[in-house]
Amino acid sequence: MRRLFTKEKISDTLTLTGTDAHHVGYALRGKVGERYTVVDDYGTVAVMEAAAFRENEVDLRLVEYADGSYRIADKHYFGGLPYKGRKV
Repeated sequence: MRRLFTKEKISDTLTLTGTDAHHVGYALRGKVGERYTVVDDYGTVAVMEAAAFRENEVDLRLVEYADGSYRIADKHYFGGLPYKGRKV
């Protein structure tokens, strides 16, 4: 099952727009009835089913909440590291 990430909080229905909708509709060749694992910014995981496809929108319908939660990874930035071949 494909995993999608969204900034919106998961509810009974969820509408993907813009590049996310384009990715599901065209790149993944999504079809009505296909199920996806959706993770929101709050760490909630749910199984959702594609209900409708429009030009720039995809409607998802909640099937069930998945067990557990998904931990969003911490971001680490390493600045000032020298390039491998450079002398310091």
